[in-house]
Amino acid sequence: DSTQKQSSEPVVFPWYMFPWTDYVYQDCTEQMPDFMLAKDFLSWVEADFKIKLDANLAKVLIEYLDLSGTIVHLGKRVCLRPPWLCHYAIVVLLSPHYFPVHVHKSEDGKATREDIRSALKAHQDDVADRICHPVFVRYYCSIDVDDAIEVLLHLKLCFEIERGVYQIPALVRTDKPCDVWESDANMKIYRGLRYQCKFDTTDIVSPSAITLLQCYCLGEWHDSIKIWKNGLRVVHTGGPNNSCIAECFVEKRDDKAAIDVVVRCSIDSEETANVLLKHVQGLVEKACSERSPGSLLKWWHLDSEDLSKRQNDPAMYEFITDTSKIKTNSYLLAVWPKGGSKRCRFQDLVFVCNPQKHSTQTAQSIQDVFPADD
Repeated sequence: DSTQKQSSEPVVFPWYMFPWTDYVYQDCTEQMPDFMLAKDFLSWVEADFKIKLDANLAKVLIEYLDLSGTIVHLGKRVCLRPPWLCHYAIVVLLSPHYFPVHVHKSEDGKATREDIRSALKAHQDDVADRICHPVFVRYYCSIDVDDAIEVLLHLKLCFEIERGVYQIPALVRTDKPCDVWESDANMKIYRGLRYQCKFDTTDIVSPSAITLLQCYCLGEWHDSIKIWKNGLRVVHTGGPNNSCIAECFVEKRDDKAAIDVVVRCSIDSEETANVLLKHVQGLVEKACSERSPGSLLKWWHLDSEDLSKRQNDPAMYEFITDTSKIKTNSYLLAVWPKGGSKRCRFQDLVFVCNPQKHSTQTAQSIQDVFPADD
């Protein structure tokens, strides 16, 4: 009989045919730790797969496995079980549920190393009550507090204020304080930008973008920053009395489709405020590109007069895209309101910068910028 008998036994693929996750979770559960030094991980790969990795190939392998979510690259170390790390460490420490009462009722999201240990222990006890098998309890619940803190710091989900004390923005549940942007007679100049989703009816800015921005700003102004659920305020001090000379206010709007960045300052601190605005603008772009990469965002100018009156919905003006009609030695920053006339309140909308003097002034009429026939 030329017909071959079909084997009833399942086909067993050799180890080198396994998908990586199947290999890690099924074959290496016992011998592979949760965390390894990156160099030890590469040595293990070479020994187990019987290959030799040069420096370039090792870098590509680490980057590929990290970007694909197969491992989490933490600088000198790697975590080999990202789903476990996410569900039983990161999610726990970004929720106030398991933290002591004094942490999740605070307004600043500060937690000590012992508070973090208590949160992990409370979650482990909760899981142990629901999972009977000791192997699963050990596998799902065991994470060292120092490993958990290292992960949060590496992913910029928290900031170390001082040794053993951390500020975790995701734990902050308070709304914008009423006194965060009070009227101040010394603050005469207002500048504002809005990072708006292009498709604002269907697109939003990811909530984690604000959390990342807060961590960026904590790293630069941790002594002079106030954060809340959807925003922050930075106070820039200077002068002989170390007084406030400029403030920056950042908040995600209620529609979740835009982030406002506003600075205000005294008359003699305009240059400082402009530098502060530009710097925070770059941090906002960086945070959104990392945590909200699918959102198409565009910058708009906010009306200075509306900002000085602290209106909730200031007028918006586009950045210019066609500079061919601008007069020599002038540079147009903003043009006309969204959906409005370009002659509307023009003296408040256009800023003309003389490249020779490096100074900024307000155009008094549309003829200051555009030719008479335009």
